[in-house]
Amino acid sequence: MKRILAIVLLFTITISAIFAEIIDHNCTDITQIPESAINQAKADLHIAYGHTSHGSQLTDGMSGLLGFANAGGLGLSLPTDIFVWNNGGTGGALDLHDYAMGGDCGYYPQWVNETETYLNNPANSDVNVIIWSWCGQVDDKYAAGTLGSEYLFPMTQLETDYPNVDFIYMTGHVDHWDDANNKAANQMV
Repeated sequence: MKRILAIVLLFTITISAIFAEIIDHNCTDITQIPESAINQAKADLHIAYGHTSHGSQLTDGMSGLLGFANAGGLGLSLPTDIFVWNNGGTGGALDLHDYAMGGDCGYYPQWVNETETYLNNPANSDVNVIIWSWCGQVDDKYAAGTLGSEYLFPMTQLETDYPNVDFIYMTGHVDHWDDANNKAANQMV
């Protein structure tokens, strides 16, 4: 169920990129997403996703959501395989380049350099959404006072340098070992 929730959030976030909305953990009712919005997202969004282990929760969730929707979960009556994704978006799938860039956004400046290299490659000229996942470092960046300089400011600069690309800001996953810093970091993001 957590994976399904994560993928509902991913789709809602990617759909919202078109409309510049903030979508968070309170937006979880998949039955409220119109089929036309899903199809529009699949037609318009070309996503590159950089992550390590924790980031696979989104793509695993996509697979879970596919089965959930195909089975009519929550009374959904969407076309079969509406939530399918692949690298390239072939066959009506969402174009999601999984592991497009190595590592995760906890490794500064590598994630910035990899983003620029990826976007400057003519082979990736169709990509209009970049997502980077954390792998537990957001609380450490906050505690060290570097979350702004190593994540927020570089993201803002990337938005300036690549105005035709939407950059999805991601918060960190639950971290019961450092809950206070994790929550503070997520609020900052």
